[in-house]
Amino acid sequence: FVRQGAKLSQADKDRLSKINQRLASLFTDFSQNVLADEQGYVTWIEDQADLAGLPTSVVAGMAAAAKEKGKPKQWAVTNTRSSVDPFLTYAENRSLREQVWHNFYNRGDNGDQHDNNATISEILKLRAVRAKLLGYETHAHWRLEPQMAKKPAAAMELMLKVWPKAVARVAEEVADMQELADQGGDKITIEPWDYRFYAEKVRKLKYDL
Repeated sequence: FVRQGAKLSQADKDRLSKINQRLASLFTDFSQNVLADEQGYVTWIEDQADLAGLPTSVVAGMAAAAKEKGKPKQWAVTNTRSSVDPFLTYAENRSLREQVWHNFYNRGDNGDQHDNNATISEILKLRAVRAKLLGYETHAHWRLEPQMAKKPAAAMELMLKVWPKAVARVAEEVADMQELADQGGDKITIEPWDYRFYAEKVRKLKYDL
């Protein structure tokens, strides 16, 4: 109860209530903006040759999505993880992979009416104000108090024990992918939209028993 403002003055309780109401509204706006970009961005494929590498089931799903959107003679990569991930894993057309990757990872960050940058900024500011109002140094201090870590410093300490090893492992994975790409004469530098595609190739090469 204290963490939710039970010991605040009536004026501060009223202020806290307004902050919480505004945050709830902003969280809804954030989700709606992401959803709008998931529904609004579609990568359309007209040439069947651009489907190279994709499993039959994935192609069938893309055809069904296109038909649903009124283009029965095309194939659609919708801007959702269930559609994007298999395309990035199997599609041989690199430029299309890049387009699909950017569409998905730029959700809410396109400078249009669904852009989330201002929303995020306001959320962070209000969280900081609320934390101070409740007697905490930052939102992180308020958020972590009932958790096992208790304080942000403890959470950071744990994360930094894992982080260097995680980054080193990713570097090893990318090196394996780059080697495979070089051997295949692809003449590219592994980019984010190549990651799943070449990870699958490395997996098949090393572990496809």
